[in-house]
This record gives sequence, structure tokens and C-alpha cells, in this order.
Amino acid sequence: RAGLNPPAPSPVISHRHHDKSRDKAAIAAAAAVAKVIKSRSRS
Repeated sequence: RAGLNPPAPSPVISHRHHDKSRDKAAIAAAAAVAKVIKSRSRS
């Protein structure tokens, strides 16, 4: 069923085009999200 998969392009296909820049962006985004989650969970 279509509902099982998230409505996003395949990460494998999209990852091939800009590997390093996407990795940096993903790492930065993950770090930012982690900071927000940690700060929210503490307060």
C-alpha cells in the first residue's frame, strides 16, 4: 500500500547526485534537531 512508504523521493537515488553536500546538510540538520530536542526535553 502507498501509505506504508513516506511521501519522499528515494534517499538512495537523491543521495547519488550531491553526496558530500547532502551529507553535510543532513549532519547539520540532524545536529540542529538534536539540540532542539535536548533543550526541549530539559526544560
